Amino acid sequence: MRKLFRFLLFTTLPLAIPASVQAGGFVYPFDQISATSCKWNPWSSLNDDCKIDLPRISGANYSQYEKNQLYRRVYTVLWGATYDYGWDVGLGSHLGVDIATSAGTPVRSIGDGNVVYAGWSNGWGNVVTIKHVLSDKAVIYSNYAHLSKILAKNGEVVLAGQNVGEVGNTGNSYGNHLHFQIDVTNQAHPYYYVTCGKGLDPLSVVNKGLCQDFLKLNTIDPIAFLESGKVAIPGEATKAVIEAVKNRPVEKVDRSKMKTRAEIQQEEIQEFLKSNNISINLSDKGTNVMAGSSIWSSVTSGNVQGKATRGNFPEAGLDLVYDASALSVFPEKIVALEGGKREFRVTAKKTGAFEIAFKMGQTVIAKRTIVVLSKTDAEKPATAEIRAPNDIVLGESKNVLVIMKSKYGTPLLDSKFEGRYVLRVLKGKAKFCNASKNEVQNCRTEKLSDELEFTYEDTYRWALQAQIRAFAYAPISLQLVRIDLPNRPSVTRLNRDISVTAPKGLDNTYAYYAENVAALQKGWFPTKDGYLLQNRELVGSGAKELIRRYLGYRWLKAGNDFAKKKSVGADIVRFERDFGKTDDFARITRGQLAGLVFEYKREPISTSGGTPFVDEGGAWRDVIATLRIRYSFQWKDQFGARYFQPDKTVTVGEALYLMEKIGE
Repeated sequence: MRKLFRFLLFTTLPLAIPASVQAGGFVYPFDQISATSCKWNPWSSLNDDCKIDLPRISGANYSQYEKNQLYRRVYTVLWGATYDYGWDVGLGSHLGVDIATSAGTPVRSIGDGNVVYAGWSNGWGNVVTIKHVLSDKAVIYSNYAHLSKILAKNGEVVLAGQNVGEVGNTGNSYGNHLHFQIDVTNQAHPYYYVTCGKGLDPLSVVNKGLCQDFLKLNTIDPIAFLESGKVAIPGEATKAVIEAVKNRPVEKVDRSKMKTRAEIQQEEIQEFLKSNNISINLSDKGTNVMAGSSIWSSVTSGNVQGKATRGNFPEAGLDLVYDASALSVFPEKIVALEGGKREFRVTAKKTGAFEIAFKMGQTVIAKRTIVVLSKTDAEKPATAEIRAPNDIVLGESKNVLVIMKSKYGTPLLDSKFEGRYVLRVLKGKAKFCNASKNEVQNCRTEKLSDELEFTYEDTYRWALQAQIRAFAYAPISLQLVRIDLPNRPSVTRLNRDISVTAPKGLDNTYAYYAENVAALQKGWFPTKDGYLLQNRELVGSGAKELIRRYLGYRWLKAGNDFAKKKSVGADIVRFERDFGKTDDFARITRGQLAGLVFEYKREPISTSGGTPFVDEGGAWRDVIATLRIRYSFQWKDQFGARYFQPDKTVTVGEALYLMEKIGE
C-alpha cells in the first residue's frame, strides 16, 4: 500500500511536457511479435521465421476477426470482454487488451509522453505508465503491465516507438503477454483492487461484467483508439477522438458461435505438445515417500530435435492435480521452465498410494503414483519381483535382478528391509553368480553356485544384482524363498520360464557338433552376442577364457574335496600370472592349445611310441603322443588319421572338440 500511495501521489502532480513531445503521433505498442507457434520460447532465441508484424484489427471491427485463429491467439482478451471468451466485447469488464507474445518481446510507448510510474504494482507486476498530452491539452495514460523488464525511468520523457519494457509474466498473470490499457483518468491501478471491485475476486468482476460504468468512465478501448484514423497524425488526437471512442457502439456478440478461450488454449496446447516432449522424473528414491517427509522431483521438456524447451508452457500452464488430504505439492502449477527443467516438491501426509495427474488444459500429460510408506512398510517387504531375460543361449551368462517391494508393489529403494532370502532354480540346469553391489560383473566359473543367499547388505540400494548361466537346453524356472522364517515361505516366482536356445552359428551338420554342445553344457566357452563362430580362428582372448572356464569347471567339480580345490586354485593363480598376459589377438595353434590343456590338467605326459603321426615331433612331440596313446585322439578331417598338424591355427569349434575329448 505504501508503493500504491506513492504512485497515487506522484500521478496527481502536474507534469510539464515539452512542446516537441506533444507533436508525435500514436503507434501500436509492438512493431513485431512472435509467431504463435514460437511464443513459448524467449524473444532472444527466435530466428526471423518466428517473428511477424503485429496483426492489426482494422477499424476495431472485431466480428470480422473473431473466428480467425491467429487473431484469437494474439489478442487473447479484448477491452470490455470476459476472460472466459476473450472476444465477447460488451459482456465483460476487462480494462484493456491482452496481447500474447514471447517473453522479452520489446514493448514500445504508443506516443510521446512522460513516464509517471515505472515499477512494481500489485496484480500488474512490473508496469510502466506514461502520460500523454493531446493537442487540445486533453490527457490519456498508457499502461504496459506484466513486464519481465522495465526499460524506462520515472519522470523520463519518451518518444513514440521508444522501447519502455519487455513482455513478461509478472503479477497476476498466466502466460507471457502484455496487458495494454489506456486510461482517461489517473485512478489507482489495477482499478478493481481498490475501487468498485474492492474485496471481490477480479476474475469474477471481469467475467460477470461488473463495474462496467467505472470501466467506461475511466478507460477507453485501446484498439479502437489506435484505429480511430487520426491518432497516428501528429497533433490530430484530441478529446473529441476520445469521446468518439467512448461513444462507439458496442457490437452484439453471439457467444454460441464463438470459441471460448479454453478452446483456443486447448488448440495451442495440442500444437505445443506436438513439438515438445514432456517427461516427469520422480526423485532417485523412486515413487516412495516416507510419511512426514518430502521428495524433490522434476518436469523436463525438450523439443522434437532433443533441445531443452526454453521459456513458457501455454497460458494454461501445467497443473499438478492430487489428493490434498494425502499429499502437499509445490508448486501446484508450472508455467515456465529454465533450461528445460522445473523442480517440484511432494510432501507426504498419510500412508497409502496416491496419484498425481499432470494436466495441461483438458489434456492429461502423465500420471504418477506416489506411495507413502510407514517405517514398518519400508522394513518388511510384502513381495518381490524377479527380472530375468526371456531366453538365454546355452553357456551364456545374463543379468538377473531381484527387487524387494512394498505392499503397494513399489521397489523399496534405499529401504533397509529385513530378512534372509535365497534365489534358486526350481527347474532346468543353471547356476548363479552374485555380482558387485555397484555394477554387474562377468562372473568367473569358479564363483558360480546353485543358489544365492542374500540380505539387504548384499544388494545395491534395493536390488540384488546377479548373473545366471544355462548349462542345458531345458527351460529354467526361478523362485525366491525367505529362509529366516519357519517353513521357508516362497516370496515370489518368476512368472514364466527362461527358454534356453542354441547359439547362432552352431551347425548341427558340423563335424564337431556333438562335442561342441557337450563343451557348452559344461560352460567351457562363452558365446558372444548369442553366436558361436565355429570356424573362426581361436585367438589369445578366446584361449584365455577357455582355460579359465576349464579351471573353474574343475574347481566346481572338486566339490568338498578341499585338497583338489587347493590344487586347482594354485593352477588358476599360475595361469593368470603366466598365460594371462598373452596378447588377446595372437593366433593360437593346435599344439599350443594341447600343451596348455595338459599343463593345467596335471597328468603325466607320455613319450612317443607306437605308430606315430607323420608330424609327431618337435616341441609338441610328447603332447601329441599323449593325445594319440591315452585318448586315441585324431582330428575329423581328411588328414586326421595321419597328421596332428601342430603348427596349424586352431578354430573355436576344433578347440571345443579337443577340450571335450581330453578335458574331463
